[in-house]
Order: sequence, then C-alpha cells, then structure tokens
Amino acid sequence: MKTIAFTNQKGGVGKTTSAVTVAAAAAERGADVLVVDLDAQGSSTELFLGRAPEGLGLSDVLAGGGRWADAVVTGREPGAIGEGSGRIDVLPATEGLTLFEESLAESGDLWAVGKLVASVRKSDRYGLCVVDCPPAIGRLSLNAVAGADLIVAPVTLSSLSMRGIVRLRQMVDAVEGALGEVPRVLYLPCAVDARYSETAEFLDVLHQAFGYYPEGDVLPAVRTSSAASRSYARALTAVEYRPDGRLADDYRAVLDTLSEHGSLALPSPAAA
Repeated sequence: MKTIAFTNQKGGVGKTTSAVTVAAAAAERGADVLVVDLDAQGSSTELFLGRAPEGLGLSDVLAGGGRWADAVVTGREPGAIGEGSGRIDVLPATEGLTLFEESLAESGDLWAVGKLVASVRKSDRYGLCVVDCPPAIGRLSLNAVAGADLIVAPVTLSSLSMRGIVRLRQMVDAVEGALGEVPRVLYLPCAVDARYSETAEFLDVLHQAFGYYPEGDVLPAVRTSSAASRSYARALTAVEYRPDGRLADDYRAVLDTLSEHGSLALPSPAAA
C-alpha cells in the first residue's frame, strides 16, 4: 500500500477534489482505497459519507483513544463506481482534530499519522491510502508529510497559488530537518484553462522550475471543468458524476502516469 498526501498551504486550489477523484479513479480500476480526512472542515468526509458520523473519529485514533479499524466508515461499497470497482473507506474528520493539532504543537510529535499509516499497511486491507490535508501549515500537515510515501501538491496557475509552493517547500524542509528525509513532492496543475495566456505562462514557469514527471516533478495538468463543483454538490466524485467527462479523464491520466512510472502499484485499467 502506498500513501499519497494531498497538500497545499492555500485553499481553493483543488486539494480535496484531487484527493477524492484520485481515490475514486483507483477504486474504479479495482483497488480498495482508504481516505484519511485530516482537514477539520471535513470536505472529503462530507462527500463520501454525507456528514461526520457520531462516535469514534480520526482525532480519537490519532490520539491513541481507539483502533483505526473501529473508526473506518465505508463511503463506497465494492461495485458502486462500476463493475469490478473496489471499496472506498473513510477515516472521517471530526471536530476534535483542531484540539488534537494543538496537542501536537505542544508535544512536537511528527509521527502520529505515520504510526496510523503503518498500522493500516500491516492489515493488508487497502491498495492505496489517500490523505486529504488541511489547507494550512500546521502539525497535522507536517505529520502527513512525515508519514506519506508521496506528496502531491495541487496548484492553480496564479501568482498566489505559486507562492503557496514556496510555503510548501518550507514545510517539507522543516520535516527534512527533523527527520533527515522526506517523501518526493510532485506538483499537480489544476483548473488549467488554455484560453488564457497567463495560464500558459505560469505552466511554463512551473515546468522550467521543476521539470516534467517522471524525470521532474510536474504531473499532467488537470483542465478546468464545472464538473468539480457540480459533482460535489451531488455528493459524488467526478468519476461518478460524469465518467466520460474531461475532469474524470484527466485524473485517470494522473493515476496512470503515477502507476506507469512506479510511484504507485495498482490494477491496470484493463483489469478494472
């Protein structure tokens, strides 16, 4: 099982959309997926479950107050995203995440998420773990960076979003300074609109700075689409809302690229 942390220090860049759509695309091809919702806003939880369930939540598990297997809630049953599709389970965000982050700030712990991921991996229950991080630099995000196998940073092609990359690098450098190593960071251009010259200019800057994956760190771009907001309003991922739409296709292409070059090990599209 590989763990991908989707993070950016600016909101509104497609972080949650990327996390849930990649999870759905992986399940579509037959993988069982665990979504860990570290964002106290609970957007991933709301999409897959409708609302945060009562009882044991992610903050309790991270604090050592319960077993992750007892807190997991199924968001999509096997077969729900198409014939042969896998299960999507969710470790739901709860209000306690805010208080738990404060306790992490006091203790300096960087391994709460890493210990959770290690326990999930031992169960051999999932082919992929997706972590939806908070849109801010904080101890939960630092923990996600420390515990992931791969970091994907969705970015929109604007000056504000590009400055978010600098803050992300500062966070990664902080984890590296504490632990000595960090996962690879990849950048995912989102909401790309070829009609605007500014978009092409920023995309060129991104490629010049980081290069094309797999030699470099910039993944295939995801085009702008109204399916992002329309699907969320219906509590669906883009893969479910419009399976033949460009948003679903673009995220499938991202998943294919990661699989083809060894960053992930998932069933092939033909086997889905």
